[in-house]
Amino acid sequence: MIKNKINDDSIDKKRWNIFLTLQGNNEKTPATSENIITPLEDIKERLTHYDIYNYFNSSDYNRILVIGAGDGGEVKLLKEKGYNVVGTTLHWSDKKFAKDSYNVDLSIEDMHNMSFIDETFDGVYSHHSLEHSVSPLIALFEIKRVLKKDGKIYFIVPQSGTSNETGLQHYSVLTEALWKHLLDIIGFKDIQIYSESGNTIMKATKDDKKECPGKHFETEIKNLQSKISSLNYTTIENVNDLNNKSLSNEHINMNKWWNSYTAISNKVDCDGLGADYSNLDDTTSSGLVYYVNEFCYNVPLSQYPKILDIGAGNGGETRLLTDKGYSVIGITMGIDNVKMAKELYDIDLLNTDMNHLDFEINSFDAVMMIQTFEHFLSSFIATIELWRVLRINGLCYLDVPCPLDKEMWNINHTNLLYADQLINMFSMCGFELVKQLSNKNEHRIRLIFKKLSISKIRNWEQLRYIHQLRNKV
Repeated sequence: MIKNKINDDSIDKKRWNIFLTLQGNNEKTPATSENIITPLEDIKERLTHYDIYNYFNSSDYNRILVIGAGDGGEVKLLKEKGYNVVGTTLHWSDKKFAKDSYNVDLSIEDMHNMSFIDETFDGVYSHHSLEHSVSPLIALFEIKRVLKKDGKIYFIVPQSGTSNETGLQHYSVLTEALWKHLLDIIGFKDIQIYSESGNTIMKATKDDKKECPGKHFETEIKNLQSKISSLNYTTIENVNDLNNKSLSNEHINMNKWWNSYTAISNKVDCDGLGADYSNLDDTTSSGLVYYVNEFCYNVPLSQYPKILDIGAGNGGETRLLTDKGYSVIGITMGIDNVKMAKELYDIDLLNTDMNHLDFEINSFDAVMMIQTFEHFLSSFIATIELWRVLRINGLCYLDVPCPLDKEMWNINHTNLLYADQLINMFSMCGFELVKQLSNKNEHRIRLIFKKLSISKIRNWEQLRYIHQLRNKV
């Protein structure tokens, strides 16, 4: 359990929204706020421009799910064309507006864990919604689940590298290559991805015959959702403190996910065992020793003595840091790694989930992550956690594979981001870039970030809500 909480008495404790949305106070920014209502003529032009009606031929693909239906305009127009449509939103104000304005009934749903039974829809359409997902891998698995055999998807998202990439609620503005990678490992075929006018367009068909490389993820996600559905909402710790007794079960559907959701990676990445090896004799620019030395040069012991080593493998890098005088806590995934660390290096590693760091606020002077960040199911949640456990002005050393290296595109690398994307993600979560290190090895990106104080964070109102929610679950 987390022992300290963010000291901010101004947080509104009445708010208890769905965890996975994590956009801050959603009630302040619904799609139906004054500036975001889209005229029906504009929506009609969009549906025509992207050839939605022909793509989802109404005779073969009649039952359509619209994710992120906003004010309900898309659902209204599709219904008028004869489609059997279900639209989803996260906001009760959207639901009310759609009913009052268009007589459209929207369903309050979280794209990561929808209430629909398996194989419900012929097609799934989404315009500018998936970029709000904190874990596209899980959202896409969930979309695949509700699709019928040979069902189609049509997604439109902001293009990577455009101004949309820096939106405070845009957690997953991915490259075309990463979207294709995720769709492929999840089990889609006939994947078409291209960009135009600042948007990336994705089309694909569910492939039931294909051996899904991400089957372990899919199985664990389904098992987890089944367990969560059986839990009693009234047993949630501290729920009465939030004074939200009037909220329905739908509204607090995902409150219990923080621990269980982020632990998925522990099960599927190594089945809880772990099998990492460290070569401490390799001092080349691709060896572990090189990167540990680079960390020590940029994160001097005199200023940053207490270190959290995330993704410590079998303890080799933790041993190196300890020998240099640092006070180090290393965390790894799998009991085999813990055993090897003790036997090989006399190091006691913690077998814990890196998505949910069980340490107090401001516990460390610096964090080291060597070839670890790319394994996170949600880079946004991970970065939020890093900010929490670091002290003010603490440093985070990040070493990740370069997405240009196709050898790195595998099922366990679900967050292969370019340097600019990483910089934006950390900026969104309360960090600033200190140094972008030279790349002597073309397969790696190395960055150093500094934790900012609350007064220097541009979107603290959003982040404080997330931290408060994280401490309640």
